[in-house]
Amino acid sequence: MQNIPQDVVDRISQLLGKPAQVHRFDSPDEPSGCMEWACNSGDTDENLAKVRSFLTGMPFMAYKRISMWGGSVYRADYSGIVVCPTVDQFQPLRFEMGDRNGWEHFLPELKELNERYGIDVTGVGGHSNIEFVLKTIPTGLEERRKLSDFILKFAPDVDESYWSDDNEEFVIDFDSCYGRVDLWWD
Repeated sequence: MQNIPQDVVDRISQLLGKPAQVHRFDSPDEPSGCMEWACNSGDTDENLAKVRSFLTGMPFMAYKRISMWGGSVYRADYSGIVVCPTVDQFQPLRFEMGDRNGWEHFLPELKELNERYGIDVTGVGGHSNIEFVLKTIPTGLEERRKLSDFILKFAPDVDESYWSDDNEEFVIDFDSCYGRVDLWWD
């Protein structure tokens, strides 16, 4: 089952120079209604920008499919670009995690971050990976600490070393990652 018109699929395939495949949940028997294009991790940001530019004004959203969390709040690995039939940036959680995996659990905190700073969900993967970019990066140290604490409490598995007694003052360096935050839950 595919909910993306064939002409849109064909144009994205041309843009990326890659064929499309039906996007599926964990089981090969569960198509999501989305389409996916395989990409190397190194070119997913550029490919996402191309696809999002093409989709401007259309009722579809593109995001990076996270294949593996990269070990910190600064990095993940990606397997492709997914286009789904929605303009709601939080729906890719459902498309990746499936209705049975509790994707709604993540929504209150993500919506709070969106209200406070503005976020752009740029990647989702499997049962427990989310990447977003902050639209507004806090400038003061105290506000950065509050945001870091909020993020690390929301996703405490991102790096247990952040919670060690030696490093209680950890503050995410939002500038060096251009506001991109990669989260993971066990």
